[in-house]
Amino acid sequence: MKSDHVPIFLYVYDLPAAKRPFKFENVWLKVEGLSKLVQGWWDELNISGSPSFILAKELNFLKMKFKEWNKDVFEHLESKIATLVENIKLLDEKEKQHSVTLADSLSLQRLEVKKELYGA
Repeated sequence: MKSDHVPIFLYVYDLPAAKRPFKFENVWLKVEGLSKLVQGWWDELNISGSPSFILAKELNFLKMKFKEWNKDVFEHLESKIATLVENIKLLDEKEKQHSVTLADSLSLQRLEVKKELYGA
């Protein structure tokens, strides 16, 4: 009996990483003065053409501006969060190792770090 299977030569290569799609972040809405900032960006625009062309250009412009602004304002947010979480862990360890009066002081320090972390 003869097989009807044929070997396949498969060439695998790395595809370039796809750009992350633009997403509006809800945390941006909590930034004071955002609406004035967006209004300023919008006022910079002077595009002519068909309505669909104008809308596409305006949205691309705003996307670019939001990405730049996000990088400037929130660039180190993840590293700051990681640092604050690490500080809380260190304070927890110190509290376990020291006396009650020192533990009270460390609890206050931990509370301050948690306030900064959670924005309270």
